[in-house]
Amino acid sequence: SRRVCLFLPAYSACEKLPWRCIVPPLGLHPHSRFYPMRVAECALFQCFPNAMLTGTNAELELLANNMTDAIMHVGSDSKRIYVSPSFRDLLGYEPEEVLNGTHGGLIHPDDRAAWATSFAQPSPTGLTEATYRMARKDGSYVWVDAIRRRLPDGRGFVISMRDISARRAAEDLLQEAHQQLELLARQDGLTGLANRRHLDEAIDGEFRRAMRDETSLSLIMIDIDHFKAFNDRYGHPAGDDCLRRVSQAVKDVPHRPGDVVARYGGEEFSVLLPNTDEAGALSIAEHLRQSVRSLRIRHDVSSKKLVTISLGVSSLAPKRDLHRPEDLVNAADRALYAAKAGGRDMVCSDTDMCIGVVE
Repeated sequence: SRRVCLFLPAYSACEKLPWRCIVPPLGLHPHSRFYPMRVAECALFQCFPNAMLTGTNAELELLANNMTDAIMHVGSDSKRIYVSPSFRDLLGYEPEEVLNGTHGGLIHPDDRAAWATSFAQPSPTGLTEATYRMARKDGSYVWVDAIRRRLPDGRGFVISMRDISARRAAEDLLQEAHQQLELLARQDGLTGLANRRHLDEAIDGEFRRAMRDETSLSLIMIDIDHFKAFNDRYGHPAGDDCLRRVSQAVKDVPHRPGDVVARYGGEEFSVLLPNTDEAGALSIAEHLRQSVRSLRIRHDVSSKKLVTISLGVSSLAPKRDLHRPEDLVNAADRALYAAKAGGRDMVCSDTDMCIGVVE
């Protein structure tokens, strides 16, 4: 029986035909709604000798030999029955080299599970799509976008594939740029520490976790003593260098992966300590105080004659409907005020415990 290849305005109309081959008009943009299937799918005639298209066999062979998409007819046993010449450009194999081989054998080992899952999903149209890497003859891999159509009467599948390596590379670069922007949005530009936004998000998340797990959460607020006087005496470039050195000293104090060290603003820093009680937080805070002192940054305007920090510590085992994240922050801020009022270069907790030597 003679089958005629039609120009159809929509894919749904094509679905009504038991045998179909949709060819877009010459010059039609690939993203147009009148481009329901790839030109490559017109290679169906290669799989069905009885399905005739308008035009001569020579014209049909010309189309098959010049398609940019690779076409395969895969039997119900997953072995290739037909491979179009464009397979040579896609993977470097001559078509006859890969006949009777299984399609999965050329798929990257890391992609095989996802490939099998995607094609195992039932489709009412018999059409499924997947993206994966395939091995080239030279041992390299190429990203392909594959569309598979189930054929009637158990005759296997038609698979059309196109190289999307350039698109994937562009997507990877875009993703990397997005991640970099996200990092910059959550990082302090001067010190490289987490910024206030990052800290606020971390406090909210860890507060909920501590409430759920019934554990303690601690926060250390840090302020560089007499920093305005330091800037006035030595200038802003020296002030920026001081901030960087102090932030590095704070960052270098051993922390667990879940701890967050942030620049809170100006000359203030914060350290968030999940699953840490007051005793543990006070110990870390004192370590921080001593680390900054050991930098020996000259500060003639200060009575200590070197840069020091004051620290406020708060700890909380949050209870639902009783505590809020702001409670932790406000308590640490009050403790910091107490340390500064007590003579600076001190560690104070919100329970009025202070560590340090007033000189």
